[in-house]
Amino acid sequence: MPLLFAVLLGFVVSWGSLSYVTDTRLKVQAGETTAINFLMYQNALSSYLATYPLTPSSFGVAAGSSMTVNDGSMTFPPGYVRNTAFTHIFTNNTLYTYAPPASVTPGFLGQLTKTNRYSVAKVTASGTAVGLGGSKSVPTSIPVGSVVIIGE
Repeated sequence: MPLLFAVLLGFVVSWGSLSYVTDTRLKVQAGETTAINFLMYQNALSSYLATYPLTPSSFGVAAGSSMTVNDGSMTFPPGYVRNTAFTHIFTNNTLYTYAPPASVTPGFLGQLTKTNRYSVAKVTASGTAVGLGGSKSVPTSIPVGSVVIIGE
């Protein structure tokens, strides 16, 4: 009887740990998929800006003002479903594409770092982001905890 109990206990513990590993891997894969969606959004922005450069004078606003591109102006790949949590800001001739903290999931930052190592940073304090390239200034309107790609 004790042997049967030990075998059953071992089975239950193994099943539970297998479930944990599978659940963790699924979360990481979901984060990687979200990162690819984010990169597609950033690429659409970059393509738009290559065709239609944003300048304060083209919008009739003062130099140093912040601007955004309307989604309807961009061209997305067929079948692309935009994650509306992602957004951007264009200020001082620099594009900041960012994912707010709620959309940063396991695997997300790792996937982005594989593809854009030095332009990816995480906002650690208001106006400051840290990445592989060191500390960088970002607009204070980007929330702390966001992941940002700086530049095109």
